[in-house]
Amino acid sequence: MSMFLNQQSLQTVDETKLQYAEIQYDAMKSTLNTIFAQCSQKCIPLDYGENDMNKGETVCTDRCVSKFMQANRLLGAFAHRVRLSESDLSHYEQIKRKYLSGN
Repeated sequence: MSMFLNQQSLQTVDETKLQYAEIQYDAMKSTLNTIFAQCSQKCIPLDYGENDMNKGETVCTDRCVSKFMQANRLLGAFAHRVRLSESDLSHYEQIKRKYLSGN
């Protein structure tokens, strides 16, 4: 039976684990949205001529996503190694909003 249908299992959910899961979800969602925005802007022209991506667009997108993920892994490993806290990264959200808005 699914945990979503079992009312007893909902009572055993650890709030801390749920908060960590929400943080991880938000981080992954933000990363994927950023990858999509940046790689599609870089690799896919605005004047769509076909329904499918051509080989050049596909290769460019693949490389872009690969570089983004490699950088994300390196930064994650660094943050884990030096044990950065949320307060250490608070200015990052302001920079990211400014960068994504184009200002």
